[in-house]
Amino acid sequence: MNRTSMSEVAFEDTYRDLLPEVNDVVRRVMGSDISADDVVAETFARLHLNFRKVGEQETVDVWVLRAAIELSLEADRTTGGIGSDFGTDHRSAMIALQRMPARPREALLLSYMTDRSDLELARGLGLTERKFTSLTRTGLALLRHYMTEEVAGATWEDDEAYE
Repeated sequence: MNRTSMSEVAFEDTYRDLLPEVNDVVRRVMGSDISADDVVAETFARLHLNFRKVGEQETVDVWVLRAAIELSLEADRTTGGIGSDFGTDHRSAMIALQRMPARPREALLLSYMTDRSDLELARGLGLTERKFTSLTRTGLALLRHYMTEEVAGATWEDDEAYE
């Protein structure tokens, strides 16, 4: 078997193994099925383009999940959350997440949106478990801060659901 076909087999195995988890994570982050299929497809397209570089690492799973989360946030940002099934709270959370620095946001979302251990996620990001936990806590604190800030400045008239 030549190198290309071995790489293709490895990619197909990775795709098959990760597809259900990536589908779940993308739908949870986006709050909708409307654009989720496009984001999942884009995630695996990026993996396919980078597979020789990424596929050899033992961290390929975390790379894919991280890409899926970032692409979900990007899709939400470009659509303004159109189609979210979760309502105003989800929209506020997405806005808050988009305001956060990338590393705490990634750690927070990977920690809460996947069923993987902090140790596995930390290794996948090239961090110590302690640093990953610190970033997750920072992300959670920032999310709370931004959500509280947004709620504190809002009035009932600001919410379309109450008009």
